[in-house]
Amino acid sequence: MNILFVNENGQGNHHVDSLLWAAKIFSSNGARCIFSLKDRDQKVLSVLESGFQVFQGPRLNMPKKGFVSFADTLANMGATSKSALQYLTKEWEFQFRKRKIDCIVTNFAPIALQVARNKIPVVNIATPWETPHSGLSELPSFPVSRKKIVTDEQILDQLNKCGFKNLPSSLVSALQGDFPFFIFEKGFDYPKNLSSRGTGYPFLRPITDKKKSKKLSVFIYIH
Repeated sequence: MNILFVNENGQGNHHVDSLLWAAKIFSSNGARCIFSLKDRDQKVLSVLESGFQVFQGPRLNMPKKGFVSFADTLANMGATSKSALQYLTKEWEFQFRKRKIDCIVTNFAPIALQVARNKIPVVNIATPWETPHSGLSELPSFPVSRKKIVTDEQILDQLNKCGFKNLPSSLVSALQGDFPFFIFEKGFDYPKNLSSRGTGYPFLRPITDKKKSKKLSVFIYIH
């Protein structure tokens, strides 16, 4: 099995660290693990030192429109531009074919996740930062008092125009992946009274479920 681990956005090492943690588990079970990262920096070295292949994934330098909500972050990655989405789609499809990918594991990789939809199974390891809980009706704003620059509807509309099929009715649901698993991260106001869709990391608290998670249960869908 060829598994592609993808990070398209975000700062800090925790995005790649979570993917490395998963890749080591899959690799020990015989999978061939390949990484696609957004930058050529020290995180590439940590992947190489762990014995995995890595390449720089497709990305665009889009004009910045500010960051009032997560929808604005997606827009800055090209999600509201037809030409940008077409380019990114072709590049990701080429990489999936070239490397004969059977499954992808994402962390903050919303564009790759959409391209893989209905074609390749997606395990999405996430925090509420890049994948808000599916119980929410729309992507939240960061400063609650400020009006969104880009709306969820604008992004969904552009995805539909670019031929992304079988999209959910909400952008929140579209970001989940086939098998979403949430991990707790400090500093977020989590939704109350929502059931968790995944068990989370075995060593971190799931965002809404306080039951003790079982070791490696995150990956029972793939083995």
